[in-house]
Amino acid sequence: PQYFNFLEEEGIIIAEDAQGHPATSSIFELYTKPLGIKSILDIPIWYNQKIIGVFCVEHCSNRKWLEEEIQFVRLLSSLYSFSFRKEK
Repeated sequence: PQYFNFLEEEGIIIAEDAQGHPATSSIFELYTKPLGIKSILDIPIWYNQKIIGVFCVEHCSNRKWLEEEIQFVRLLSSLYSFSFRKEK
């Protein structure tokens, strides 16, 4: 719940340190640690004002996400969300 609540409220998770980030610390032991993931960039996919998926970009070292990477994943999320809109 902590992870999804953060996504709903903030619209993005930029975690250079997945273990220490408030949104991803709750998934660290069961998800990120076993897979060796240290950094996470997650942006939700929306449909009818609900999250229906998440674009997850993960890295196996602590790293600062570049603004270009953030914008690219935002674009993917927007395009994918837009594809669900019904034509009027």
